Amino acid sequence: MALLGAWGSSRPDKTPEKRPAPAQLTIDEFRRGFLRGSISPWNHNEYLRAAYITLLEPENMDLGLLEVASKFAADVDRFKQRNSQLQDQPESRLAMSLTRVYQRDSQYYNFKRLLHYIPEMVNENLPTTYYSPDILKSEYSQNFWMLPNLRELPEPVQHPDLTFRERFTKTQFEDPERRLRFAFAVVQRYLRPGETRRRSWFISLAFASLQQQTMQLRSTQPQVAAYSETQSYFYIQLVHAALSGLIFIGGPKLVQEVSYPQFKATFNLSPSAWTDHYSPALWDSVQARAAFVPPDRKPLPDTMHAPKFWIGPTHHRAEAHFHRLGLIPELPAPEILHFHRAILLEDAKSIPNPDLPPVHHHHPRPPPSNTFTPTSSSTS
Repeated sequence: MALLGAWGSSRPDKTPEKRPAPAQLTIDEFRRGFLRGSISPWNHNEYLRAAYITLLEPENMDLGLLEVASKFAADVDRFKQRNSQLQDQPESRLAMSLTRVYQRDSQYYNFKRLLHYIPEMVNENLPTTYYSPDILKSEYSQNFWMLPNLRELPEPVQHPDLTFRERFTKTQFEDPERRLRFAFAVVQRYLRPGETRRRSWFISLAFASLQQQTMQLRSTQPQVAAYSETQSYFYIQLVHAALSGLIFIGGPKLVQEVSYPQFKATFNLSPSAWTDHYSPALWDSVQARAAFVPPDRKPLPDTMHAPKFWIGPTHHRAEAHFHRLGLIPELPAPEILHFHRAILLEDAKSIPNPDLPPVHHHHPRPPPSNTFTPTSSSTS
């Protein structure tokens, strides 16, 4: 050990490697640094550049603004966890920055050129034009998206792509997370501690709820995909395999505490997971809509291990505070509400009726007859 110590002490000190400034990094280098939490220094320009890169990622090009903002917020949250000295940036401010970037054509691939076209983005106080200080500093805006209270966000009226503008300004397109989020709610419900009813009972109610809501949605939005029992069961089995693995790690209580974003981040799941198991022809076939069809590529998983297990702090206390104030952080999707309503209606059927007092029926006495019926003695 002494030799090792002497040898080690004689080595020349290494000069610490100097990291390039964030502005000198390429898009790929900056993106990797952002996801790893190694961008330093981190200021408003780096914040905007991360939003810009997030919008231009291929998997985000067809998503709506709030969907991309949610993904960006999760990435920023992980970045802040690795850099605790950073100041909090409200969810509303995240979406505010994305809105400004979102208005520009994707051909502006150069970030500096983008700032040239939208110079107001450099102004760190831009959100105060749309939000009052009490809103930006509130606990609610730190965790949830809020609409501006001073002026409306601008619409991308100058964007040349009509399809882009339609998707931005109208809620006519189906949420790609819809089936996966619904499956998460269903599985989380039937995995509650103490639940004794069979899994098939819950799945039957879930399928009926999703089918009914899909039909209602398609009546006004024909472009929404038709209900498919194969697709519905696929996502439920996928989520079941993942959440069952959490039970072995943290018990049933952990399954009930994990949120949907945490669940997705832990297991790296996405709505496109079906492509590993089904071919497009079978996935969208009429046969798959009517009944469950097994995969033709890869079998459905029985269990799934978390590749990067980490469950961050939940927001139960914050949500309880919001509810006391009469605020609802996020209303579940209609099919989720319909599913829980169906369970409550079934539960109500098993509630015994209270004992009612006996009912006495009083029959009125017959009126006296005007005719005389002779007895046997009178006729003799």
